[in-house]
Amino acid sequence: MKRQTNWKAIIMGLMLIVFYCLPVNNLKAMSENCDTIEGAEVTILSYEGGRLQPGDSFSIKGQINIKNYNRCESDDGRRLYFTKAIASGSVESNSKPYLKCLNGGEMITGDGLYTFEVSGLIYSGNGNSVGISICIGTNTGIEDDVPYSSKSNYTLNVYDSSEFEDIITLDKQENLLVKTDKSQEVGVKFTNKGDFTIRHAKIKLALDSKVEGIKIKTDEVEIANIRAKEVKTANFNISVDKETKAGIYPATVTIMENSYPINIQVDSSIVPSALEVSLAEQSVFTPGVEKEANILIKNVGERDAKNIRVEMVNTEHVSVVENSNVKRLNILKAKSNESIAMKVRINSDYKNESVAIPIKINYLSSTGEDAEDTQYIYLYTNSTTLSSEVNISNVIAPSGIFEVDENFTVKFNISAKNAADNVQVSVEGDEGIVPKSQNLFFVNKLENGENKQYSVTLAATREAVTSSHPIKITVTYGKTDSPTTINQYTSVNIKNSKKDKEENKDEKIKGKPKVIVGEYKIEPTIVRAGENFVLTIGFLNTSNKHSVHNLKANILPVEQEKKDEDTGNVFTPVSGSNTIYIADLMTGEMVTKVLNLYTIPSATAKTYQITVDMAYEDEEGNEITAQESLGIPVEQMTKIEIGDINLSSGMAGESIPVSVAFYNRGRTKVNNMMVYIEGEGFNVEDNKTFIGTFD
Repeated sequence: MKRQTNWKAIIMGLMLIVFYCLPVNNLKAMSENCDTIEGAEVTILSYEGGRLQPGDSFSIKGQINIKNYNRCESDDGRRLYFTKAIASGSVESNSKPYLKCLNGGEMITGDGLYTFEVSGLIYSGNGNSVGISICIGTNTGIEDDVPYSSKSNYTLNVYDSSEFEDIITLDKQENLLVKTDKSQEVGVKFTNKGDFTIRHAKIKLALDSKVEGIKIKTDEVEIANIRAKEVKTANFNISVDKETKAGIYPATVTIMENSYPINIQVDSSIVPSALEVSLAEQSVFTPGVEKEANILIKNVGERDAKNIRVEMVNTEHVSVVENSNVKRLNILKAKSNESIAMKVRINSDYKNESVAIPIKINYLSSTGEDAEDTQYIYLYTNSTTLSSEVNISNVIAPSGIFEVDENFTVKFNISAKNAADNVQVSVEGDEGIVPKSQNLFFVNKLENGENKQYSVTLAATREAVTSSHPIKITVTYGKTDSPTTINQYTSVNIKNSKKDKEENKDEKIKGKPKVIVGEYKIEPTIVRAGENFVLTIGFLNTSNKHSVHNLKANILPVEQEKKDEDTGNVFTPVSGSNTIYIADLMTGEMVTKVLNLYTIPSATAKTYQITVDMAYEDEEGNEITAQESLGIPVEQMTKIEIGDINLSSGMAGESIPVSVAFYNRGRTKVNNMMVYIEGEGFNVEDNKTFIGTFD
């Protein structure tokens, strides 16, 4: 029983051990007749760890000098021990100092020097001084001395904080591309531009502001042992919800206290709600007469639009009559459309063939944002159909893409309903396109119904840019001092690889993509006044590095001046909008859009311009604008009517005067007009009369 009782005492003693720090320079006696010391001095001798960088582990070696140790007279088992070490100064708070006595163990046996080692220390990077306090306690925990901190300081050999300024750099890098409805990993590349190895680097990624639907799941990584001039990649995990809006979101990368801006680009394959406005059907409006206009609102996006407000803006020429000029729709489902009717009246004194009406649209988009846009519909007031005299037809444009100095061929036919004199045919390209074969032809006379085919070979020079280049076919005929001229356009796609490389170098500096009209096609190739035609336009992202987003293009016919005898817009959209929307254009991608247009009957026979105004965003959300022009040739029908023929009465063998009236019922001027008179039973002294220009 006595033996068992002794074991219980030992176990209870171990459980009651309490360590505490004693004031090592002023130690009090813990109790009468017990172990005491009157002095203890700590001295740090050295450290191991080399020249320290933030995050490096190191250890301290030192001595503690115990003075005037008094042993307890009664042998009750109490003893003094070195219990633990406390580190301060340039040490990480999460360090776990481990104290080890290198001679004699942890128990104090008498006066003298005790050597110790403290390991598990981590350099914080702040300052270069470390302090160590050694705690002394008993194995009983009975005493209640007040602990205090007395330390010995030591200066460490460390890298100065200035040596880490901008040593880790984040080189210019692409946006961190993430897709909706996914959790994905993105990499951030950085370089050690210093001349020594960085042993620890913490890299953090954070959004500059909170964004609903984007969560950086892994926002901090640590990279070890980055050698001088070495490039490393830090990988972060980002989660994006399905409904998150596509766009550019600013973020910050922090590397060793240095911060760098970067963008997180959310790419969504889902087209947000986007509304287009057009006339549901084209019809003729009589000035001064009220008539209903049916406006078609179409949601071309893949998300619903809500709280839609449609306003037909009153202008000086057109006003909405009966009821409000504002209509509202609660919701317009994705890929659906709805028609609204408004009664309008064009002013009775309006003389032009077409009139533009602004339509303002406000709605709540699928991303919860207020969207606003202004589009135009066009009303026209006449539907007379006219045509032309000499035709350029069967134009065969070169297909494919041609490099510099690579030949391509343009083919076409020239014909005349009536005989045409002094016909001259020429083919020319714009800047950088030169002929490689004969491109100028002369025909003294083109007979009635005669059809001639021409073929011209051309090629691009080094001056040509990568783009769709117009090819102009020109035919002149009639009187040499005032000939009639008609034009027809086609196009060719040119790629100038050498020039593109030079532009790409500039583009890397500028960082801006460029969208051009890569191609356009007109059907039918002969546009006739008063008729519809189809215009196909290809929008090409010429950049091989940067994508384009939220492209909006307005197709705007150029206003004709009065000196051209045309006022207002020559072309108006039919069953469609003059606004085109493309959500994304990837690098090198071309997206084709089709528009149905109507040519006003009064259009003069010549080539008109259509302006394509583009606005789009680069990968960083910066808006870029561009403008291109297209040539649309228009032809008019020549329509001359002969009035009553007046003959005076006469006798056989006598001269009889003949008078006749001519009316130019067409919309175009007639040049080199010649009148012939023929018949049976009489002779004509001069059977032709030259009239010349006939307005």
